[in-house]
Amino acid sequence: MDVSIIIVNYNTGELIKDCIQSIQEKTKEVSYEIIIVDNHSKESIDQFVFSGQADIRIIKSEENLGFGRANNLGAKYAAGRNLFFLNPDTILKNNAIKLLSNYLDQHQEAGACGGNLFDWKEQPTLSYRRILPGTLWDLSELTFHRLEMLLFGNNWQFNHSQHPIAVGYSSGADLMVKKKVFQEAGGFDPLFFMYYEETDLCLQIKRLGHHVINVPQAQIIHLEGKSFVTDPNKKANPISLRYSEQSRRKYYKKNVGTFCRFLNYLLYPAFLHLAIKLFNKNEKALDFYQTILTVYQAEEKHR
Repeated sequence: MDVSIIIVNYNTGELIKDCIQSIQEKTKEVSYEIIIVDNHSKESIDQFVFSGQADIRIIKSEENLGFGRANNLGAKYAAGRNLFFLNPDTILKNNAIKLLSNYLDQHQEAGACGGNLFDWKEQPTLSYRRILPGTLWDLSELTFHRLEMLLFGNNWQFNHSQHPIAVGYSSGADLMVKKKVFQEAGGFDPLFFMYYEETDLCLQIKRLGHHVINVPQAQIIHLEGKSFVTDPNKKANPISLRYSEQSRRKYYKKNVGTFCRFLNYLLYPAFLHLAIKLFNKNEKALDFYQTILTVYQAEEKHR
């Protein structure tokens, strides 16, 4: 089998129904299976997905494993040569699965890849970052990504070119990984319940000597924010931001050197205070950054 599509569900049945429909409509000339890992949802996934179809398998967890561990569970049952970790709040715009799978098959150096993501208005949205968390990342955050824009132009988070490019990490919303590379990397680290797990996995893949690639021809709509809000133009979700902050700290502790962690300790709160000052007249952005600062300060007390 070419591809095992792994989708983690946590009360997103309606979204998964549309996601699967788009897979079945758009995916051609490639063999695939769909594995849905139900993360102990309150609503029954069976009312949204007919598991009797030959290409769909539902695995039900007795607890909420979080994003990474649930994907690891799905990967254990996967028969595909390539694993496609797909968010439930996604809709394929074209034959993206074949495009991504073909790229991995045809490029030995590539360990993982992802496509270009579009928001619900079909406007370009964050599909990857060219760099990984560290000193350069922190400096870029402090300049509200202007440093990355200077280095990479308008391709810093979305590929406007017609050519594949190497990236730091690809969004976990549509991450395809060679199964053997996924196994070599140890899968998603269970240390991360939610957020930064795909960033960490891509780093481990790169440490093994493989490349992480954006393939712009593969196009997918990402209805981000249906469950959690992480956009400064929308009202902040404290639960989501707490998970994000906890995972950020774990990532830095695991993967970043002592000096860089110290630099981050200085720069990150400075960035938050600067953002609050700059966006003091933007109610939604102000709420977003103030909530992050509150979460950050609460986590500092338990550090």
